[in-house]
Amino acid sequence: MKALFLGAVLLALSQTTFAHAQTFISGTPKLTDGDTIVIEGTSIRLAGIDAVEGRQKCQSKSGSEYPCGDASTEALRALIGNAEVTCLDTDQRSYNRVVGRCSVGPLDLHHAMVRQGWALADPIGEAIRTLRLSQDIRAAAYRRLEGEPQEG
Repeated sequence: MKALFLGAVLLALSQTTFAHAQTFISGTPKLTDGDTIVIEGTSIRLAGIDAVEGRQKCQSKSGSEYPCGDASTEALRALIGNAEVTCLDTDQRSYNRVVGRCSVGPLDLHHAMVRQGWALADPIGEAIRTLRLSQDIRAAAYRRLEGEPQEG
């Protein structure tokens, strides 16, 4: 029975992986802020990170106020330069924006923004997406069985 269950899980994984065609969006972006870009009219939120808002102000260690939102946007602009950005649509949506994994060539923009300190990693959002995927896979595996798997 365990072998049947394992086979069903592997079948579900393979079908889940290929059930959703991967959609890529590529082009020269316009920047909204440190975690949102627009490519050919499509607004894309960088998945798994949270940057300060475009016009947000922050306080420096010395106590002076500075435009950290603008600084975050400029950091993203420096990473992209004049290059084409390619984003993988994650099939998630946030405030009518595509949520995507974006890169410039081999450079992962999400990781670069976090490494440079201009964005925070959003592990809770990533964990929730992973949990939903695992629940979908488990449900698909159970649907392929004629009943609940037996322990033994």
